[in-house]
Amino acid sequence: MQYNDLTEIPSETFHGLTEMRVASFAHNYLRALPDGLFFAASNMERLDVSHNQLTRVPVGVFSSASGRSLCELDLSGNLIAALQPIDVVHRFKVVLFMKIIYFFILVINFLTFNFCLLMSSNAI
Repeated sequence: MQYNDLTEIPSETFHGLTEMRVASFAHNYLRALPDGLFFAASNMERLDVSHNQLTRVPVGVFSSASGRSLCELDLSGNLIAALQPIDVVHRFKVVLFMKIIYFFILVINFLTFNFCLLMSSNAI
């Protein structure tokens, strides 16, 4: 669903897709992702929401169970200004790689990040 000029995604769009593993919404105009978007996707491994207009880490899109399987989260090229461990550690238990490039990050707390955090070209 990349490069589709999407501005929003209805929360029930993926409710029946329990085996979904990869989703990409890169290069759209999304300002937020609805809570519960991937609640049924208990095997989600990779989510790419790069190059949108997100202002916060989309933690509410996963249930606590579906967020545990996520290994890669690409948030680069968004408008997220703060990145706190509470945003990711409690929901994404297995994230191995998080890409946050071209952010305007004002606040970042590395104390509890236990995964690879790729950060280049940021205005910290």
